[in-house]
Amino acid sequence: FLSSLSTDMMLVHLDGAASVSNVSVWAMHHTGELFLVHFGWDLVHLPQLFNNNGLLFAICGIPHTLEGELAAPGKIMALAAYGTPSDDLLRFLTENDFFAECWSDADRSHFVSLAQARFGWKYSGRFDTKDSFLQSIVATVQAHFNTTVLSFLRQWQAHTGASRLCLSGGCALNISCTSAIEMSGLFSDVFIPPCTSDTGLALGAAAFVEWVKCGKSLSRPLPSCPVSPFLSNFGLPEDVEVNEMRMYELIEQVVAKLECGRVVAVCNGKAEVGPRALGHRSLLALPTVENRDRMSMSMKKREWYRPVAPAMLLDNALQASGRSALPEYAQFMLCSMTILPEYRSRMPGGVHADGTARV
Repeated sequence: FLSSLSTDMMLVHLDGAASVSNVSVWAMHHTGELFLVHFGWDLVHLPQLFNNNGLLFAICGIPHTLEGELAAPGKIMALAAYGTPSDDLLRFLTENDFFAECWSDADRSHFVSLAQARFGWKYSGRFDTKDSFLQSIVATVQAHFNTTVLSFLRQWQAHTGASRLCLSGGCALNISCTSAIEMSGLFSDVFIPPCTSDTGLALGAAAFVEWVKCGKSLSRPLPSCPVSPFLSNFGLPEDVEVNEMRMYELIEQVVAKLECGRVVAVCNGKAEVGPRALGHRSLLALPTVENRDRMSMSMKKREWYRPVAPAMLLDNALQASGRSALPEYAQFMLCSMTILPEYRSRMPGGVHADGTARV
């Protein structure tokens, strides 16, 4: 997916766990050889905040199961947008190890007692995702994640002298963090592959073997589209003739249904690689609040606070965000952008609580 590696690029992986580390830093020698700069468990506590933290699971109502752990990061990141980070809350959380083991009723009662004594929190008798204090707890955790990752990147950028970054691992799906990296200006260029999490393990392993054997990765999705996030459908022909008139008729039918407030499911062309639906396997609807709730809560059975992503032409995205350009990985839905206030009313269902959209 990355068109080229160069000596000014640092490759960083940050994930929940691996065999010998949860974070590693790689760079390229002037001879073209990749070499390992650093690896270890420096940041192991960060992903655990999102996939194995008793307090955050309790706040979001996430069961302590494998299925719950897999779904937790998206829920926690979504709820964070409703809260306000606080240094006082961060000190409180840090002093208590982020209440990581807050799994039992007794542990949760202990948290409640401490929070009431320290902050005067008016506990309603249950953990409610609409409680502003709990929302700010989650927002503080997200802000801590962002600042810690940025600090780590600054450290190793100073060590390697890299001006470009390639980021991988499940933590690269943390949209708030990737947006913070972009906005920090630390790097002149940032790249994140579309299958940056465990969904890319098989493809990454094959590419690595190819690199070791051949000295470079020979596989390209398409010469005309070197960063295509789409893979061939197994067993189906590559080129299927489509009647152009029929296609226009289908488009007109879809548009008519959307204008009537209908939700249209799209299954078209090659399948996306990675966890994001990028238009080939998607639900489409006009970006109203009603449609957002209908799609997210009724159809997908998701929580009230989780956003949906608007699909835009590039020119429209630039205009709505006031930007002159977007990072390359924006096409993989791996970053968010702040939508200008005058455009939020045009797509209220596609803008999150903090005024951002993952386009």
